[in-house]
Amino acid sequence: MLRRAIFVVFFVVAAACGASTAPGVPRASEACDVETRRKVTCDHLYPELADKARDVCVRSWSCASRFLRPESISLMVDCEAHEACSVDCMDADERLAPLPEEIAFDKACRERAESCHLDCAALTHGHRGNVARFWNDMTACFARPTCGEPESCLANASHRPLQAVGCMF
Repeated sequence: MLRRAIFVVFFVVAAACGASTAPGVPRASEACDVETRRKVTCDHLYPELADKARDVCVRSWSCASRFLRPESISLMVDCEAHEACSVDCMDADERLAPLPEEIAFDKACRERAESCHLDCAALTHGHRGNVARFWNDMTACFARPTCGEPESCLANASHRPLQAVGCMF
């Protein structure tokens, strides 16, 4: 639960404020304006804190973009710009097709799932917006010969996106 809560905090800030300048991906100023406006409009942020929240978003832009796919960020920003406050824009990336690296991880995990008592669905759920490197790091855990080693490796690798929380400071 704590892992999900921290990831939620990361994803909300990073998704709205962490993209590259690839075509079709909003720039920091545009994305952060949309994200801040939605937070104020939806009563998730006091209006007097809007400038500070926008500043944090802009400062975190390049750092957070190392952890999230540009197309995930575009979906999040589009959701924040057009959907009602009742819509949870954090789930926007569920519409993305999985990366080949995510598919490779899922296959490797399923091959070891029974013998190592792994819940592969739990390891992939909520991470669709992560970059290929995340999935490669997770897949590398299966190069270990015993179940204990992949288990600790997976725990460490799955927490790496939490490093992006540091992007906000």
